[in-house]
Order: sequence, then C-alpha cells, then structure tokens
Amino acid sequence: MSSFHAYLAKHRDFQDRKASSSRLHSLYSDLSRHKNSNPASFRANIEWWRKVLTETLKGGIQGDAATATTSADVKGKGKASSADRIVMHVNEDFKEKWTLSDVGRPLGLGTVILELANAFELVRASDFMAAEKALPGPSKGAKGRLISPTKVASSLAMDVLTWALAQLGVGSAEDDEDEGGDAKAWKEAQGDWVCWEAVDEAAQIVLREHYEHRALLSSLDSLYTKDDFQGKLCTRVVSKWGASNAGSEPLSARDLDALLKHLQREYSAVSVDNEIVKFALRKGEAAQTITLQDKSVVSLRETHMSLERQIVDIGERIQACTRKIKEALCARSQEQAKSYLRSRKLLEELLLKRTGTVETLGSVLVKIEQAAGDAEIVAAYELSATTLKKILSDPSLQVDRVENTMQKLSDAIADQQEIQEMIRSGVPPSGEIDEEEIMKELETLEQDAKSEEPVKRTADTVKPMLPQVPASMPEAAKSTSSTINSSRFSAKDGLQEVTASIATEEVREESIVVT
Repeated sequence: MSSFHAYLAKHRDFQDRKASSSRLHSLYSDLSRHKNSNPASFRANIEWWRKVLTETLKGGIQGDAATATTSADVKGKGKASSADRIVMHVNEDFKEKWTLSDVGRPLGLGTVILELANAFELVRASDFMAAEKALPGPSKGAKGRLISPTKVASSLAMDVLTWALAQLGVGSAEDDEDEGGDAKAWKEAQGDWVCWEAVDEAAQIVLREHYEHRALLSSLDSLYTKDDFQGKLCTRVVSKWGASNAGSEPLSARDLDALLKHLQREYSAVSVDNEIVKFALRKGEAAQTITLQDKSVVSLRETHMSLERQIVDIGERIQACTRKIKEALCARSQEQAKSYLRSRKLLEELLLKRTGTVETLGSVLVKIEQAAGDAEIVAAYELSATTLKKILSDPSLQVDRVENTMQKLSDAIADQQEIQEMIRSGVPPSGEIDEEEIMKELETLEQDAKSEEPVKRTADTVKPMLPQVPASMPEAAKSTSSTINSSRFSAKDGLQEVTASIATEEVREESIVVT
C-alpha cells in the first residue's frame, strides 16, 4: 500500500464511502454550483479540501501513486517521482490521483484551487518567485470560511442529491466538458502552486532551529552553503512533517528555492547569493548582504571539510593496502606485497601532508572566528560608549546643575531636620518613666513576694492543728465559775482575770506561729 492510500485508509471521511450518507458525495460534486445557492456548504467543502491537500503535500505523498494501477480505489496511472512538500503540482495526474472507483472524480477540484488562490492560501509558483515585495498571505478573514458542523449537516442533503443526479446522468459527471462551472476553473487552476501554510511553517521551523541550536558560537555560524542548509536545517522540517520517501532528499530543489525566497522576502532573515545563504546575526534583524569576505570564509570552511573527508578516505585506502599485503604474503607473492607496500607508503605520506594542511586550516578558521568575535565585542563597546555619551549630554546631567541640585537637596534636608527639632522642643515633657528604675522596683517586689510565701504556707499548716473553741462551757469551767462565785469575787475582778487569760492564750498562739 502506498503512502497516499495509507493516508486515505486512516482518514475518517474516506471510510465507508459507499454509504449514501458519506460526505464524499458532497465533496466530490461540482462545488461551483453551490457557491451562491448554498454558501455554508460551499465554504465547508473548500476548507475540507484545503486541509486534505495541505496534509498530503507536507507529508510528501502528493505524487505518491505508484500503486494506482493496481489499487481498486484509484483510477489512472499517476507518478511517484515527485517529492515536493511546498510546491503543489495541479495537473491531470493530480486529478486522477484523487479519483475513487466507488465515488468518482472530484468535479470541483478546479474551483477548490481557485478559491484557495483567491484567499492567498495558494500562490502560483511563477508569481511567488518573481515577486519582489512581501505578499499579503492568507486573508485575515480566513476564519470566515470555517462554519459550524450544524450548518454543514443541514446542507449535506442537497449536495448528496445533486451528486446522485449527476451520477444518473442529470448533468454528466464523467466528462470535463459537462462539469458545469468547474470545467473552466479546472483549466485555469492547472499549474504549480506554492502552499502558503507549508512554506511559512517551514520557514519558522528553520529560523527556530538556526537561532536556538546553530547560531551560538560566532557570526560565522550564520553562513551556510545550500547543501549545509539542506542537511542541517531542512531535515528538521521533514522530521516534523513526516519521513520522506526512500531515496528522496529532505526538500526538493524547487521547495528549497521557494523556502529561501520566503525567508528572504517575508522575514528579511537571510541573504542568498548563488550557493551561499547568510542569516541575520540576531533573530528579528535584517540579514546583511553577502560580502567577499563571507564567500572566502565559506570557501575556506568547505576546503577544510573536504580535506577531512579525504583524510578518512585515505585512511580506509591504507587499511585496504594493509589487508592486501597480508593476503599477498600468505600467498607467497613477494612482488605483489612490495607493490601494495609502496602504495601504502605513498598514501601514508599523503595522509601526513593532508593532516598538516587540515590542522593549519583549522587553526586559521579558529583565528577568523576569534577575530569576528572580537570585532563584535568592539562594536558593542563602541555602541555602549556612544549611548552613554548621548545620555550624559543631557542638559540635566551637567556638572554644575547636578552640584546645584544636590546642594538644594542638602539644604532642604537640613531645614526639615531643624523644623523637626523645633517641634520636638516645643512639646512639654511627656512624663516618661525610667525603665531602669521600673526594673529595680519590680525585682524588690518579687523578693518580698518570695519571702512571704513560706510564712503563709506554715500558717496554713499549723492553723488547723489549733484546738477549737467549744460550743458550750465545759463542766470544769462551770465548777470554776461556782467556786469563783462562792469566793465572792466581784464581777469586775472576774472579768479582768478572764481578759488576762485570753491575752495569755493569744501570746502562746503567736509564739507557735513564729516557731
């Protein structure tokens, strides 16, 4: 199965295409008839074709029809020689490539190409390469061509009916002369077209690869030959879009020319002179013209690379001579062994010379890179000095003016401090308390509190051990009282004796507490 047929097999709209509800019936109908009668469906079909054609183009399968003669899906022969990924070739083979046995020919393909051209999605290759000024590119209103699936579904019924009538002979679908408005469009659409989406995406990939991974050491990294450009940068484009067909180069010569033209005209990122490509030193800047010095550097670098390849080749030839010498000795062929030995000696001498030349050229290239780097550094210094001098030339930065301004600022600060002092001296004392005095008094109170704590604990312990006062007078007290009465003590004398007894008891309690 070819890459093209593999693409069709994976695409959702090409599956179950025999069903009457398949969208392919609408897509393969004469689209020009619906441009005014059903614009929603018309725009949806154009957008579908744009995506499909762009995908097959970038995938490198637009010319992959090697199995067309044996496939039941595709009629016609087609060609498998094309590997273009940016330039689309619209011709009869291209139309036959999209012809399906169970659906028919794409009757609206010419209308599709012209509509995409009107929107600058496709640009005729001759116009693209001849234009000197930047092209407008795809219309900013391209989103207006995109419509909702609801509108698409509502218009499919009419398109399917139209296609069915065409298949029955009501409006022949088998002859280009009877294909309605698309016959004229198809004749006009044939030719080579540059796909804007493909060339612009390729340009962005190349710029990102160069400035992020290549232009890191010196300004000499901005110089490429076209072969280097292909091998180092365009391979990133191919790897992103998908592997190319076996044996094909990353981008065809036609694609490469279109890509370089796009980079030069739309981005001003490169300058091209025959086989030399020069990038701008920094991304976003305009590329400088290729000078004689640039050409000399490229030539020197190419010579150095060529000599390195020669050294590898000479080394392989020396190894081959060594093997032949051993074989000749094993075969007891002395003369042949001597011949191979002489050849090896000559190759070894040549290898020694080439190695010395490579070392010399390598040293020269390093010095050139160093000199180029030094030139950039000096240019940066000059730019810095010019910028600084321009800033210092501002009248506001004159020495006298700066000195006067600083003096004014110093006087203003002194006046402000003087005002603050005056305000502070005019405020009555705030009665602030000395913190040191507060701390001393606090320590004294803490010591007093600590000395009272053991006394309080002792009193709390002893107090419950004291005898309780009886609620009623004991018998002994009653007898004592009667004795006193009988002894005829006066009331005054008895009161004094009781008072003295109570005082004595209190003194005893205090002594106990102190103890």
